[in-house]
Amino acid sequence: MIDGRITLFFMAAVSGGVYSAVSQALGGAGVSGGPRTIAVYLGNEKIAERVISDINGITKRTGQCPIQV
Repeated sequence: MIDGRITLFFMAAVSGGVYSAVSQALGGAGVSGGPRTIAVYLGNEKIAERVISDINGITKRTGQCPIQV
């Protein structure tokens, strides 16, 4: 279970910094109370686009969508 503990350690270490950075960025946006869109990138690719692409690939290969609604 060492991998799980290491992952939790990094999540705890990184999450505070990410929260602080996003809070600061949103605070300076000049928009109060309205919805905001945040694009999160992993390398040069938006995470949401990568996830959608992977889900579509699984659906094409298996004939079944892996997401249950």
